[in-house]
Amino acid sequence: MGTLASAKREVKAIEMVQWYNKEGKDIPVRLQGIREVIRATSYGLIVYSADGKESRLEATGKLTSYDGEYLCIHAPAKRPLTSKERMAAEHIREMRLAGATWRADKWAKDSGVGYMLGRKMNNMEYRPCEDCIIDYNIKGDVTLKYRVVEKAV
Repeated sequence: MGTLASAKREVKAIEMVQWYNKEGKDIPVRLQGIREVIRATSYGLIVYSADGKESRLEATGKLTSYDGEYLCIHAPAKRPLTSKERMAAEHIREMRLAGATWRADKWAKDSGVGYMLGRKMNNMEYRPCEDCIIDYNIKGDVTLKYRVVEKAV
């Protein structure tokens, strides 16, 4: 399995084969076709868009997979709360209900669970409405999938 760094070195052109849950002709027309890679950057690849302008394909190493044939961009994983996180969420909720919001925020940050405040920290974010953690350290579902081609036509 290759890395994003190896994809940046090796990939010369790509063709989108999956856009979220859509494939083939269901992919928006503006995203279809082979795209020549212009250059690699610290945040991903620069490709030519359908109208000939530069377009950014942003990717992080942790959420990218590359096998030489396909370059996939994954969504961050949704995972259930651990028992420690569940206790932290309850403690924060109790402190906020008691009117000590600033104290709850300080406690969460000092305890290393600042992401439980609903903000992205340490590559994690708590979603209280879904009662889950969005973990940017773990690959979730594939959102974008590109077939690697030799060169643009």
